[in-house]
Order: sequence, then structure tokens, then C-alpha cells
Amino acid sequence: MGLNFIATFQDADYTRRYLEKGKCFVLSDGKKLIGTVFYYTKMWDDAPEIFKDKDTVLFGKFAVLPELQGLGLGSRLLDFIEAHARENGKSRIVLDTSEKADHLIDYYEKRGYKYVHHWQWPEVNYRSVVMSKELT
Repeated sequence: MGLNFIATFQDADYTRRYLEKGKCFVLSDGKKLIGTVFYYTKMWDDAPEIFKDKDTVLFGKFAVLPELQGLGLGSRLLDFIEAHARENGKSRIVLDTSEKADHLIDYYEKRGYKYVHHWQWPEVNYRSVVMSKELT
């Protein structure tokens, strides 16, 4: 799609520093990593205000190996991260993705996420869609 999602080119040092911002949960088949989702506990200053709300948590770095997509693994990861947010007293969960990633936006909408606003990160070549879901 020509999108430069940071997760597709970040190096090991970037990843190590990034891990200081929260918790990374992984899905494994016992031999290799097959999925990941990141739960942010620290926010950077120039992030959208909705990401900083004390009742809200951001998730990102969400991925499943392409050859294993469509098996419900991503849904299991999101079920887990949404439950983790609830267990940690959060009432809303947010994300951002490229406005060009229609397949991802559709996926999140089917899971109950709603459009909030657009956002432009300086490191990427696309405008993001910020979406949120109330955790009830």
C-alpha cells in the first residue's frame, strides 16, 4: 500500500526504547512469534489529547503474521487487550491507523470502534484516523 508504518522498519534499539512506553503482549505458537499488541502506559507530549485522558488507554503495534490472518487470532489479541484495559480501570480504548487502510478501519468498526478525528504524525507518510471504543 506504500504506507510507512513505523513498526515495519523500526530497528532493535528503537524497539527497546519503545518498550519503556508500556507493555507488549505477544502471541506465540510455541516456536515463533505470530502476533503482537502494545498497551501504552506512558504517552508522549505531542500525542492527541484523547490518548492522554486518564480513563483512556491506547493500543498499537497490533499485528498477526499475514499467513495466519483470518483465523481469529487478531480478534483474540484485541479481546485480550480490551479486557486488560477494563481490568486496569480504563473505560475507553483508542487506536490510530492510516486513513488509507480501509480494511483495518472496517475491521475496527465491526469491533465497535468509532471515528474520533484525523491526526498527522511527523514520522509517517499518511494521515491517521483516530478511533475509540467505550469499554462497558
